Amino acid sequence: MADVTNEASFSSADDAVATVDATGTVTAVGAGETEITVSYETETTSVAVTVVEEEDGGGEQ
Repeated sequence: MADVTNEASFSSADDAVATVDATGTVTAVGAGETEITVSYETETTSVAVTVVEEEDGGGEQ
């Protein structure tokens, strides 16, 4: 099976929650839910993504 990543297109339904670049790398932006969609030729699929706000669980005191 060939790697077709460079030939696929990726999109996020809500860029305020998460973005996706041309290689399919998803980056969290803000808390919420969105859907990442990938298309290649006649095939399309989506995946739900949930971004949660980071809890202040440590660091400096």
